[in-house]
Amino acid sequence: MERLIAIGTLILVLVVIASLLATPTVDYQGIWLHYGDQLIFTTSYQLEDIHFYRGETPCQFEKVSSNRWKIEMGETVSNMFKCEARFRNGIVRYTLELDLQKDNVRFVVYGDSRHNRKIHERIFKKIVEFEPDFVVHLGDMVDYGNSSENWQDFFDVVGKYWSKHIVYTVKGNHEFPFRFYNDVLYPSYYFVYRNGMLMIFLDSISSISSGSPQRKFLESLLEKYDDVAEYIMIFMHHPVFTVGPHRKDRIVKELKELVPLLARYRVSVVFGAHDHAFQHFMKDGVNYVVTAGGGAYLYTLRKDIESGAKMLKGLSTHHFLIVDKTSFSLYLALVNEEGKKLYEFSIPSRLKR
Repeated sequence: MERLIAIGTLILVLVVIASLLATPTVDYQGIWLHYGDQLIFTTSYQLEDIHFYRGETPCQFEKVSSNRWKIEMGETVSNMFKCEARFRNGIVRYTLELDLQKDNVRFVVYGDSRHNRKIHERIFKKIVEFEPDFVVHLGDMVDYGNSSENWQDFFDVVGKYWSKHIVYTVKGNHEFPFRFYNDVLYPSYYFVYRNGMLMIFLDSISSISSGSPQRKFLESLLEKYDDVAEYIMIFMHHPVFTVGPHRKDRIVKELKELVPLLARYRVSVVFGAHDHAFQHFMKDGVNYVVTAGGGAYLYTLRKDIESGAKMLKGLSTHHFLIVDKTSFSLYLALVNEEGKKLYEFSIPSRLKR
């Protein structure tokens, strides 16, 4: 009997290991990624041929991996990128308008869409109705990072928009074991400078402590863009301040080490998720926002406890944030799944304070 139990346990362990090592099979068709000065096109299709154009002019490109291509952005008049992908049953075309210079832009920030596809579908439908130039997802797109079904649900909801627009993402803890995320989506941490905004995307699961590679990356960007960025925004999965149940997490406590650095460089806003609700804090002139109402079950907030920052608003509701950027201010609006604005505030330009 003991031998049978041992064999059964070994088989179970091997099954778990195999599931962690397996790459999910997902039909995400074709999506665009943008970070630094790179534009990447990636697809789940098995292609026979692929070509890229900027406007009507062929683009230079290189194959990065079996399903990823790096497109030469260059300096030309047209901001319209086109992909023409040929596969066995025909040709698929994808277009992307990527204007990095215009002054006024609208984008959406949301997170934690896992658990409930129906709610996520309703929220993302409303997001699209507001016609954002791009979208930011703050992680926990899925319940299990090795689940083909979870990833398929996510791309079934966002894939059509993503084939024509940019969606920036950060890594959440539920994307573990990260194999699919690393193969298909963004680097662990990266940045974008567009439309007068320095947007820094961090991996809060990995160390951002003093002396770490990620901390050096953050510090170098803050120094480089301090005098030129109208707004500096940081995006990561874990929040710096929260009165939700994750307030006692080790990562959340360690992230508070960043507060003096962010204040020194007059960071406009830090976006986090992880605690399934909306929260808005202010600390040393920096806005800290938790937006984690994308579909996962909601958490109760303890507004009676000390967070370490001034709490301006807290709502336990499914939602997303609309951000309208001008050269004078960021205007942010909390919108629920019915499309109703529940809370609004603005952040002045760093260069006009």
